[in-house]
Amino acid sequence: MKHAVIFPCEYDFSTAIQKLNNCLKQKRPKVFNPFWIKTNARNLYEYFGEFVQLPSGDIDWDFITVHLNTSFQKRWRSSVEYSNSYESQKEVNEILVAYQKELYILYAPKNKEEALMQDRVIIQLVRLAQRGNALAKEKVMDCISFVIYEWMESSKYLKRWKNYSNEIPGKVEFCIKNYRYSGSFIKYLYMTLYYSARGLRTTCSIDEPIGKRNKTRLEYIAHEY
Repeated sequence: MKHAVIFPCEYDFSTAIQKLNNCLKQKRPKVFNPFWIKTNARNLYEYFGEFVQLPSGDIDWDFITVHLNTSFQKRWRSSVEYSNSYESQKEVNEILVAYQKELYILYAPKNKEEALMQDRVIIQLVRLAQRGNALAKEKVMDCISFVIYEWMESSKYLKRWKNYSNEIPGKVEFCIKNYRYSGSFIKYLYMTLYYSARGLRTTCSIDEPIGKRNKTRLEYIAHEY
């Protein structure tokens, strides 16, 4: 399984991240990308290339940059190659098979560590969807639906989306298309829905009890009438 497997080396992953943070702090680039790292910290680039891989064998830059200091995450730039929409279950499976024993985390992570892994797998699927794979986008939409349901049950702002559930898929697609910065995709989606919810009108049931007397709204309205 190749998802961020770290083998014995000159240093471990945490040390490599710290060295990259120090390099960025010293050289202070306005923006940086894989080529910048290769040019300015070739030993780290080679380490990441050998030990921090996606199932495809490419370097998992999303996993690397999410561990950097927040100020450096905002400077990260990595191009996304767009193509016409296509369907490839093989590409989706290549991601999922690496996490075959842990696929439940896509829907119900049990702890913080599993939630981080959930986010990482979804980011890989999002990147694939951005390149045009419609099946990857469908998989993201499927996994995220469970996450959003939990948000609507627990957040007073996101509860407002219950009355606008038909608009949620459009918001998710927007986030899939526009996710660029390094960091959590799930957090990015949450903040998008959170701020969007502020503009949604709240609705309430006339049978809902209110006040100390526990009367329903209908009873108050009937009394006024």
